[in-house]
Amino acid sequence: MTSEAWPWFQHAPLRTIVLHGKKLLFTPVPKSGCTSMLWLIADLAGYKPRRFHKGGGSEVTPHMTVHNLWTWGDKHRWSKLSATEQYDIGYSDKWLRFTVVRDPATRLWSAWQSKLLMQEPGFVERFGDEDWFPTAPVAADEVVQSFRAFVRSLDGADRPLDVHWAPQHHLLGTAPPMNYIGRAEAMGETLDRLAEHLEVPVDSLVLTRENSSLVSYHPGVYDDETRGILAEVYAGDYEAYGYQPVPEDSLPPEWFERTGSLLAPIHQLVDRHRRIDVLSRAASSS
Repeated sequence: MTSEAWPWFQHAPLRTIVLHGKKLLFTPVPKSGCTSMLWLIADLAGYKPRRFHKGGGSEVTPHMTVHNLWTWGDKHRWSKLSATEQYDIGYSDKWLRFTVVRDPATRLWSAWQSKLLMQEPGFVERFGDEDWFPTAPVAADEVVQSFRAFVRSLDGADRPLDVHWAPQHHLLGTAPPMNYIGRAEAMGETLDRLAEHLEVPVDSLVLTRENSSLVSYHPGVYDDETRGILAEVYAGDYEAYGYQPVPEDSLPPEWFERTGSLLAPIHQLVDRHRRIDVLSRAASSS
């Protein structure tokens, strides 16, 4: 299965944020540091966190509420601009139009872990009946085996579709024209470019980091089969953004030891997310 077989998600045009006063446009790519960058842009817009925190929705932490589009207002949403405004912004040399991408291997691991292993609301409803959907693990080996089962599911006709693991170049195919693409692994370079555009000291731009993975990534989470699937499904990302294929490696004993120590917190998060799902449904139906 090639990345071209994915549907044309409308994520980019719907989620792109513009700050007219700063001549700044940002298209978030899920699981590529976009939550932290959105909070920085919200701060540049002069918004306090409570603007987003007081909104509804099924976000599992206050940090995630920055993704609630309705709290940004139409003036900041690319999709609400007229065709003339979009053209003027999209081809102006005075605007910084940027995004941030990530290594497909670590991005896929992060997406699977936060959305599926931790059973975030909505994902259980959409995918919970699939054979590959993870249950709360009771052993560290279950974590890696469950992840590999998910990767194998991406290679079939009934592959699960979601923007959090869709190929990034595919998501950005419907985005406004970019004039800067940063990397999540080198976020400092993106901040340097942003500071240059805004004409402010780079140390005045602070990224928060609250959406990190609980279980650490290691190349050994991929075996021969899943490395091959990763390379095929995300071939376009590797070519477009210059990332290197996952090296062949084995998971060390320390990884299993650390992951084993995290089983109880994983169960606690799963329970929390299930409760949030129940409360969210009750609130939306009242």
